[in-house]
Amino acid sequence: MENPCDISNSEVFSNYKSYLVVPAGKRGTYQTRGWIFDNIIEDGEGGNSGMVFSVDGNTYKIDQDDTVVLMSGDTKLSGEILIPSQVEFLGKNYSIISIGESAFEGNTNLTSVTIPIGVKAIGQSAFEGCTGLADVIIPSSVETIEKGAFYGCSALTSVKIPDGVTEIPYGAFTATNLTCIIIPRNVTSIGEYAFERCTNLKRIVLEMPDPIDIDQNVFKDNENVFSLATLVVPDGAKDAYKSTDVWENFTIISEASEQKARTVEVVKAGTLS
Repeated sequence: MENPCDISNSEVFSNYKSYLVVPAGKRGTYQTRGWIFDNIIEDGEGGNSGMVFSVDGNTYKIDQDDTVVLMSGDTKLSGEILIPSQVEFLGKNYSIISIGESAFEGNTNLTSVTIPIGVKAIGQSAFEGCTGLADVIIPSSVETIEKGAFYGCSALTSVKIPDGVTEIPYGAFTATNLTCIIIPRNVTSIGEYAFERCTNLKRIVLEMPDPIDIDQNVFKDNENVFSLATLVVPDGAKDAYKSTDVWENFTIISEASEQKARTVEVVKAGTLS
């Protein structure tokens, strides 16, 4: 409306924290006539950084002109979900660039999550306590996984960490049900408690040709991992890992080519039988 009615001293709206979009050049007119919204935006106005809005029960915050952070997921979400790659707000499409801190924390009804290409970061405790989460697809675009991101996801048995990730932080996969984990070659740091209480780990594949220093607490409360899990390292790196603190504690250290040869032998044995 070019000429808004006067709503001073009335309780027409119960929530004045919403965003009110008005015709260009009319912000002052609306304000003087009682439209006391915290956020009044003129049509076509740019500079929306920091604005928070909701779409389909999910809450987003505009990070830059064309990107948003998924701040919190709809608590009613359950089963398999596909996080959208874009959302529309005020007639403009925004790309989702990260999953925010505690975005889905405590949602025990999620069983599978697909994160879209374009997301670069998974925030602290983003999926913490999602005890029903058995499957998560992390796209190659992700470069950062923050601490406790999957803490306590007790149904999670496997996850592929993208090649662009350089750090697996404190408690990232604590108390999950992982049986196999592949650490990409670009990882330079694994934080304390990253795999604490991952008592079902049977296979750890390291793609880093040179061992990185880690703390004993990476595998805290999972002492059997050293005797039961197979540590697979790049060809030619076995001796280096055998002489590096913590990694040297693994009883079974095998090079990648050895593992491939054993797989072929198993297949042939199965065929002959």
